[in-house]
Amino acid sequence: MSNVLEPDVNVIPGDWIKLNRALRSTKLMGRELVSRLLGASSLTGTGPIQASYREIVGQPFPTSIAWYTSSSKTKKVVETIVTRDNSQRPTTVVVKTYRPDGTSVDQTVTDAIVYDGSFEINRTRTIS
Repeated sequence: MSNVLEPDVNVIPGDWIKLNRALRSTKLMGRELVSRLLGASSLTGTGPIQASYREIVGQPFPTSIAWYTSSSKTKKVVETIVTRDNSQRPTTVVVKTYRPDGTSVDQTVTDAIVYDGSFEINRTRTIS
């Protein structure tokens, strides 16, 4: 894993390392949460192990990507919500993992991103 979200969501490389460090203090074991997040926003990946159905809203710049246990969409595994600016750069990225019931949020990772022109200059990550 090399970024918080797959490159399709325009998040800078190297954030998986930062996320892995931050996850050590979360309720889920880092490896488990990382496995749930892996592929959460990927347009081409296979997604989290527990999921079999992916729903993408907004193309070519997704604003929501959710993985469910089945096409019935009754139980979510992981969801990514992206807020974008007028240039389609992500300004807020929220990744939620769900408990086995598929409706209760287990963990939330929120990135608030600030740009100077085309370059990201600051990112604040909140894990709850």
